[in-house]
Amino acid sequence: FRCVQGEPYPPVLAKIVQNIEDQCRTYFDDRAMPKGWKLNTCLINFYGSKIINGKKEDTARVGEHKDFEPGPVGSISFGERALIQFVESKGRGTQSHVVAQEWLDDSCLQIFGGDRLKNQLFHRVQRVEKKTGEVFEGLNTTNFETRRINFSFRYVPEEHILPLQQFPKTLQED
Repeated sequence: FRCVQGEPYPPVLAKIVQNIEDQCRTYFDDRAMPKGWKLNTCLINFYGSKIINGKKEDTARVGEHKDFEPGPVGSISFGERALIQFVESKGRGTQSHVVAQEWLDDSCLQIFGGDRLKNQLFHRVQRVEKKTGEVFEGLNTTNFETRRINFSFRYVPEEHILPLQQFPKTLQED
């Protein structure tokens, strides 16, 4: 995997990330955190409804997946609450077994890591509620109504972080 080099976190976010890193170092065994581990990247996901021809199609979910970045992951959610599940998957065409699940409320911090949650199980966002009617306006999204935003902080080894100019032109244009 590769990651585009970005700007440093703004001071308020850097303080939050430092707090998450401190918690990870307190609660996770050294074996769960590779040498040089720090939460140096942030993936931002928008959850809500795609608007097609004036009609809203709820797309606020993420299918089963694993995060392949090494070490613990910390995420902060804003807006409507979401149901995250950790599941055992037996392969295509079979029903996944929910091992653990929790609701992530507005301003909720979730940290997960270790062999079981990162390597053995898949996780998914099963759904995002529509109870408060909260919508984030003015986010510069086209044909999308955002009900939840998630900041996911991860570690990407420095050798995988490249300046934008080192990516192929086709990727630079995206």
